[in-house]
Amino acid sequence: MPRRSILSAAERESLLALPDTKDELIRHYTFSESDLSIIRQRRGPANRLGFAVQLCYLGSSQNSENKAR
Repeated sequence: MPRRSILSAAERESLLALPDTKDELIRHYTFSESDLSIIRQRRGPANRLGFAVQLCYLGSSQNSENKAR
């Protein structure tokens, strides 16, 4: 049975692509003060790090989605 794909190849590539330039890296992976406040509320260093990584990943995918519109 063939697998159905939720994302097109272009959408998948856009979602998984890493920024190419230093400016893009800074724009996508710099936390705001509100982000830092939320991160600090997590328990333990491992949870804070994991939450921060997820926030970066989700934030970058939202940014690329907004750019596409």
